[in-house]
Amino acid sequence: MIALIQVSNYSTRRFISGCASTFKGASLKPLFTRFYSQVYRCGASTTGSRRTYGLENYNCAAPIITSRRFESITSSTTGQRVPDSVLNLSPTQYRHLADETLDTIATDLEDLFEDKNIADADVDNSAGIVTITTAEGTYVINKQPPNKQIWLSSPISGPNRFDYIKGRWTSLRKGEKLFDILEKEVSDMFGEFEFTEKF
Repeated sequence: MIALIQVSNYSTRRFISGCASTFKGASLKPLFTRFYSQVYRCGASTTGSRRTYGLENYNCAAPIITSRRFESITSSTTGQRVPDSVLNLSPTQYRHLADETLDTIATDLEDLFEDKNIADADVDNSAGIVTITTAEGTYVINKQPPNKQIWLSSPISGPNRFDYIKGRWTSLRKGEKLFDILEKEVSDMFGEFEFTEKF
């Protein structure tokens, strides 16, 4: 295939011409990053004072700067491999599971605070975010649909991220369960406590 290169600088033209004769039959793509001429079009002649040079064996359909295709992400930000069950979880399944979990957390804690008349604690469930206010600080538990995760910010144990693995929201980084963390911390603050459902 013939690629027509339109150039206007004399020294550049000589450089290209020399390359075409010297490297005939070889790929010239690496050379094109070294000069300032531009590829205007392939398979068409040019007009005016500028000259064109035919360079053999250069595939003008291939760009000089090639793009990279990135494969699907199969590991977490900390390097752990994400299980296939997480990768294959559909958006609809994720939304259902995450909403069910947040509803369970909010409802059970509301019942706890009311039953024990805990005035300095409160829980709010809105727009995929559960906010729990306690004397120890504020918990934020929220959905992360792009990652199909639930994120936790705890005033006691700090931040954590959970994937749905074998029926439980599990941290790939630490192996901890969201259920276990919340149940323990709530029990430490308000006395023995159990959620009505595991999640």
